[in-house]
Amino acid sequence: TSQIIAAVAKTLAKFLRQEETIAHLGTGRFAVLLPMTSAFKTNIVAMRFQRTVTNLAFKTGNVIIRVKLAAGLNSTESYDARVDFADLFADTETALSLSIQSSSLKIVRYDEAHHHDNASMKPVTISNVPTAEISAEKKANVVEKRLNASDFKRYISAIFNGHFDQIPEQDLLAMVSPLEAFLEYADKKAALKKA
Repeated sequence: TSQIIAAVAKTLAKFLRQEETIAHLGTGRFAVLLPMTSAFKTNIVAMRFQRTVTNLAFKTGNVIIRVKLAAGLNSTESYDARVDFADLFADTETALSLSIQSSSLKIVRYDEAHHHDNASMKPVTISNVPTAEISAEKKANVVEKRLNASDFKRYISAIFNGHFDQIPEQDLLAMVSPLEAFLEYADKKAALKKA
């Protein structure tokens, strides 16, 4: 199991910026610190982690072990005043417990689970939708691909209608970047409107 934990940590670390930190907490649990990252962006990072880890498989003898990721998130944005790290960590543990308890290992943000008045804008999510599986080989071969306008419109329509499987596997990663940019823009606009 230590090899699996090391492989998961190494995989997740590939997605981190230099100032971000991942630490193994024991029993297959990790903490990731993302300084200067909004709660909304943290949710996007967690979705990326979850999608990546879901594609990992390890063979031990005749048994194939698949890894799943539950995620509990928290942000200093969720607190009106200065927050103690121990309190922040305890609240994150609460969110993680809720994620583990959900049948789909839904990503849980503490501010959303406890309905804070200053909760950040909720990301658009749909429960019980299987995650897209993209092989590591195909990820490695993806070069910053741009979609033509016709394909992009067709794929957006498929997303809004919940037909994610209608987007060809080779185009999935090309959809992420423009959608992330839009979601960050929408998050900032919503935050300005609240203020």
